[in-house]
Amino acid sequence: MINKFFDFNIHPDLNFISNKVLKSQVANEFNVDVKNLNLSFQSFLENLNPNMKKYFLGANLMIFSNFFEKRPQELTSFVLSVKKLFEKDNIKTSFTFLIDPRSENFLEILDNCKKNDVKFIKFHSYHQKIDVSLLENCKRIALEAEKRNIGICIDASYGTKYLYKYDNLLLASEILDVVLKAPVIILHLGGIRALEAALIIQDTENGYIETSFSPIFFEKCSIYSDFIDCLKLINVERILYASDYPYINIEDSVKAAEKLFKKVCFTTNEREKIFYKNAINLTK
Repeated sequence: MINKFFDFNIHPDLNFISNKVLKSQVANEFNVDVKNLNLSFQSFLENLNPNMKKYFLGANLMIFSNFFEKRPQELTSFVLSVKKLFEKDNIKTSFTFLIDPRSENFLEILDNCKKNDVKFIKFHSYHQKIDVSLLENCKRIALEAEKRNIGICIDASYGTKYLYKYDNLLLASEILDVVLKAPVIILHLGGIRALEAALIIQDTENGYIETSFSPIFFEKCSIYSDFIDCLKLINVERILYASDYPYINIEDSVKAAEKLFKKVCFTTNEREKIFYKNAINLTK
């Protein structure tokens, strides 16, 4: 196992609100208030395996809640309290906030993110129902984020029946066509279109891919070999380790990542870049 890691994709675990069912977890993520967000991260740290915690250098926390759009004044205290919580265990934190492409006050939201050192915004095609009619909105928001040195994360997870209606790689391609400096991160290895994601990133100077969820979800499928080829095509400095906790257990994720990286024949130095050095550089 790698000695150190920075997990680029950590969600709040909201099991204490409802049973661990994918849809209810996601629904709770959209609606959770600041009190329960804080409780979720406190619980996360308390229950983290001590053997994992000592190697855990950093976490990029994915916040889907619309709570802060309604009450923006709460963001400062939330960010400070969570950073302080993780700092007790010497874990660096960065934050990613989901932003609604239909929002009319996105400039105020971005300004509030910048003020509070939020490093990334995120679009989630399936959950936000982002079809072609919203692409221009997403590009406009992404360009404004870039002006504020805020990066953009784009969910690229597995199918669903909306695989074509809400095309996440089309969204990534459109954003990378206009955002030329701020980091744009395609999540989940591009899912079943990993090679397409790799080709998009190859044609950019600011595109990244992260490795969460897919190596475990598709482990027994023939598409697994595409993940190996995908990572061979991408500059190692543009690859980020991530788990997608709590949907994927962190220990299982680290083991799955090590297995995948060995199949790609990454060197020790290259694995260290992927596991933590690239993320640390990206979140400075």
